[in-house]
Amino acid sequence: MKKPTLFVLVMIMCLWGLSQTTSPEVISSSGDHFTGTTSQMSWTIGEIQTATLVNGQTTMTQGFHQPYLMVTALEDLKESLQVRVFPNPTTNFLNIEFGESTERIGLALIDASGKQLLVRENLSSFTSLDLSSFAAGTYFLRLTDKHAKSVKTFNIQKLN
Repeated sequence: MKKPTLFVLVMIMCLWGLSQTTSPEVISSSGDHFTGTTSQMSWTIGEIQTATLVNGQTTMTQGFHQPYLMVTALEDLKESLQVRVFPNPTTNFLNIEFGESTERIGLALIDASGKQLLVRENLSSFTSLDLSSFAAGTYFLRLTDKHAKSVKTFNIQKLN
């Protein structure tokens, strides 16, 4: 009678051990996470030190918070528009080259908080933007049509 009971207990413990999740957790003195319709905010108290290291296209952030960043959509509404944006990531200049007529195509460079930093209209077939005065970070380059409707959006990485 002892062997079957011990066997059942061991099996339950094994199954319980396999049922753990791998979702990120933080053990700190205090903190919380809030999610809204368009944004998220997380905070903790007791985080001693954080650092962000960038090497080429790889970014590593140390510390408690390792949130998931999911870009849910970068609009690409006009697939026939042939455009090349290079170099990305960039340190100084960002070049935009169109493969067809650019009549009435405009652009806006937007930072991560949604602030428009540059606006240009009626672009030529080759346009170069000087980004040397901007801080390192992620920017969005939005191309718009004559009705100011977004047709393509690019994720731009600016390095120092």
